Amino acid sequence: MKFLNYIENQFEKVLAVDTEFLFDTTKTIPEKVICFVYSDIFTGEVTRKWVYGKTDYTPHFDYENVLLVTYNATAEIGSYLKNLHGRPRNIWDAYIET
Repeated sequence: MKFLNYIENQFEKVLAVDTEFLFDTTKTIPEKVICFVYSDIFTGEVTRKWVYGKTDYTPHFDYENVLLVTYNATAEIGSYLKNLHGRPRNIWDAYIET
């Protein structure tokens, strides 16, 4: 079995994720999260979740069944925590590859 097939069969969705946000004064914690952008690794479908100024903190997906792929996951995790989503369980951080 190829690795991508294995990943695809283990999760409901495999999504690349990027967040846009403004740092706090320490430049370490997202102060204002603007949006989340998800791209499905297998279908190419793109989903944008604009959150700036909204008070609905409903999670975007069932994070137990989704693999999130990101580059430098600390930024995305900070955004999830700021939006009261908790830390998603399944994260693949491509930053460690470089």
